[in-house]
Parts: sequence; structure tokens; C-alpha cells
Amino acid sequence: MLSQTQKTHETQAAQTILDRLLDREQLIDRFDASYLDDLPEILRELHGVTDENAADNADVRDLWRLTGRPEGELRVVDLAPALEEIGVDPKRYTPKQAPGKVTRKHGYGRVGSWRRAVGIRLGRGGGNGKDAVNAVQAEYSIQSGGDQEVAFTDLARPETGDPWTQLMIDLREGGAVGSLEPVLTIGPRWTGEIDYFRERIGLKGTIGLDLFSPDEELIKVGDMHEMPFEDDTFGLVYQRNTFDKSYDIRAALRECVRVLRDGGVLITDDCYAYTDGVSELSRTSIKHNDQILRVLGDRVGEVLHDKETDSDEKWIARVGQLAVRIRK
Repeated sequence: MLSQTQKTHETQAAQTILDRLLDREQLIDRFDASYLDDLPEILRELHGVTDENAADNADVRDLWRLTGRPEGELRVVDLAPALEEIGVDPKRYTPKQAPGKVTRKHGYGRVGSWRRAVGIRLGRGGGNGKDAVNAVQAEYSIQSGGDQEVAFTDLARPETGDPWTQLMIDLREGGAVGSLEPVLTIGPRWTGEIDYFRERIGLKGTIGLDLFSPDEELIKVGDMHEMPFEDDTFGLVYQRNTFDKSYDIRAALRECVRVLRDGGVLITDDCYAYTDGVSELSRTSIKHNDQILRVLGDRVGEVLHDKETDSDEKWIARVGQLAVRIRK
């Protein structure tokens, strides 16, 4: 048993090591977790640390020693709880969160389901609060015009133009994605996006997945963290401005890999690095494409497009656009 003086010393030493390991610019910020909650994933993605090789990493070995646990019992999943036991404060390793004035500015609290969702942090696996979180996401989207169909002309952004239409046409014409093969867009909101994929790009098997639907033949209702599709269903999965709403981005990416066939293509186009921090609606702040690539790990067969563009918007730092061929 460590004395209080020993604990204070060990805590300070552990925090020095953690500060070195946890480069915030290289970490995905989640409203639903501190960096300590995500420590096993962060160590694997950023430093290649697993249970099998953890003892070979000097920093991880020193962290475990500071907890007072037996050297031979080192397990990465037990590291964060052990560090908390010696006084390491998770609040020190909590991503920046948007203040109340920001949520009020964007009218988050005006939706009826807001009170049930406010403050809920889902952690690993979603927990019982995911229905409340999904409900406020859907209701806010609808109140923001999500149920009003708009004319859909292209996949362009003001900062980047449209890198996707020609890329997907090339994939279809080259046989990488069949014209009749199932294709999925996540969070399309409107059926116009589905029509665009089918008619303009020529991917006739395109459907959508969203938390609400004006037409369930075209857009299925479901959670991107638990997609209602069989393994190896799609030749291409596309998402825009949806991963930033994720309560568990790693689970969402695993689902994308699961429902894609071997050699299928994942395209992601999102807002990166929230300047005000994460919130109950904007729950995930990815900062760089490399972070997605590290989560996907050896599932990345080929990178087809990789670009980050600075944004003139005050609420994000950049836009990230990435297309990868998945290896299974």
C-alpha cells in the first residue's frame, strides 16, 4: 500500500509520462470519453502498444511500475484504472468541451429531447443512453431542416470543391465498384443524395442509413454504430458530416469495415478540429486523416485520396477528406 506522500510523487511522475504519450493534436476528442478511457486504443494506434509488447515500451512499463502493481501482471486495459487509483485525475485528460454559450448559440436546447440527452456520456459500447443521444441528434437535424428535401446538385464543399463524383465514376468504370452493387451513404438526410449516387454517378444500388427517413425504401433507419446490414454487403460506403456526431467513432469505423466487402471503398468527408470543443451533438472531433488511418490499421489496403484543407469557418480548423480501399 502506497503512502499519501508516495502517491503524490507517483502521481506527478505518471502525469509527466502521460503528458508525453498523449499528444493532444494527435488524439481524437470524444465527448463520451476522457483520454484515459480511450488509453488502450490510443496506445495501440499512436504507439503500437498491445498487451503482447507493452512491457517493451519504457514509458508504459514505467507507468505500470508507478502504480505499484506486480510487473508480470501488466495489461493495457488495466493501466488507466490503476493510474486513477494512485491519484491521476481523468479531468486532466478530458478533451475540451463546448461551453454552454456555444450550445445555446446553436439552439441545441430548443429540441424537446434535449433534457434527456444533456450531459450523457456513453463511454464504451453506447450504454443505455444511446437512444436518448440518437433521439436528440435526429430531432435537432429535423428542426434544422433535415426533413425538408433540397435540390441536390453535387458533393462539393466551398473549401474543396467536389473530389468525389469523378473518383466514384472512375471506380465504377474501372470495375472496382459494380454499377448494380450495393452502396451505402451514412447520414444522407435527403433522398436527393441517393438519387445523385444512382443517376449522376451511376451506382444504381445506393441506399442510405440515417436516424430518420422520409422514404425507408431509399434510406434505412438505424444507428451507424450498429448497422442493420449483413457482413460484406457493400462495395462502397460514403459519409459526410456524420462521423463528427458519433458517440464512438471506433465502433462506427468497425461497422463500416464489417459491412464492406474485401476491396470495398470507404469515403469519409468531415469537419475536423472543433475550435469550441466537443458537445452533446458534435460528439467527436477528429483532427487529422492519420487518426482514421490509425484506427483502421491493417484494414487499409490502399489510400485512394488523402487531403486536409484549412477552413475559413470559425468553429472548425479544417476539413478532412479520405478514401481508402479496405482489406479483409
